[in-house]
Amino acid sequence: MRRVLAVLLIAMIAVMPVSAFSLTPETYLSFTDRTQLDYTAPQEKAIVKIIHILDAGETVTGSLTYGTNELTYKINYTRPNLYTSIIYLELGNQNTTIEKFDWIGLSKKIVITYSMNDNGTKHISMYYDSGELFKPGIAVPVEYPELSPIYRVLMVSNSPVDIKIGLLSYSAYSEGWTQTEEIATGNYSSEFSISNLLDFAIGAYVIVSGLIWYFRLIFIDNGLLTFGLFEAFVLAWSAGTSRNIWSFYKKFVRVHAALFEFLINLIERVISIFYKIIQALKPI
Repeated sequence: MRRVLAVLLIAMIAVMPVSAFSLTPETYLSFTDRTQLDYTAPQEKAIVKIIHILDAGETVTGSLTYGTNELTYKINYTRPNLYTSIIYLELGNQNTTIEKFDWIGLSKKIVITYSMNDNGTKHISMYYDSGELFKPGIAVPVEYPELSPIYRVLMVSNSPVDIKIGLLSYSAYSEGWTQTEEIATGNYSSEFSISNLLDFAIGAYVIVSGLIWYFRLIFIDNGLLTFGLFEAFVLAWSAGTSRNIWSFYKKFVRVHAALFEFLINLIERVISIFYKIIQALKPI
């Protein structure tokens, strides 16, 4: 049973950056209201996470130095209207645009860290962290990051932003990569890996069971009430912010289209998780 549970958790962890499990920073340095930053890590320290906090209208450009290599990046956060947030991410030769249905438009958290996919390829990755399990982003393959970690960060912004840099001792950094490779290749028989996975299972069970309870309360037990309130809110907002009937219809349809897209993406993610779990259980 312990082995089955461990494999299930590994299948879930496979969709998240490796830093969430074995490259967690030991310390963080905070830099507030910065338009420029040039930080070099002390000797025997590795930079394992860089967190950018941006408000709408802000653009950040920068570079990462690891070994003898340099990797450039860019982040841009805009709000073209009251219900849409657009986040542009660029890392090396990779880029993506994330468009979110967003009523509030609060600050956005963009993270740079390391990741490793199912076939063992290692990356420096950048993703938008909205607090959800699945974090959209991009990744650039790098060779032997365990031997040449990021040690310098250069950043320039068009407006003051907050930056947090996570540091890890070089010995812990190397050990973290070893543990990550063991998990990715299925060699997770060590007592350390099993105990950590089981600890993760306890916390994950509490969170997931709570989410399931709230989902049932809102969408099943009170589904009609939730749907009615949503429709009333959309109707009121569309009517209050429209100049004519055509603008009203356009906004009303756009909101429902965004909701439909969100539900489809959610279903696809759930199916993906079950697929990974089934694939992981095949050898057992």
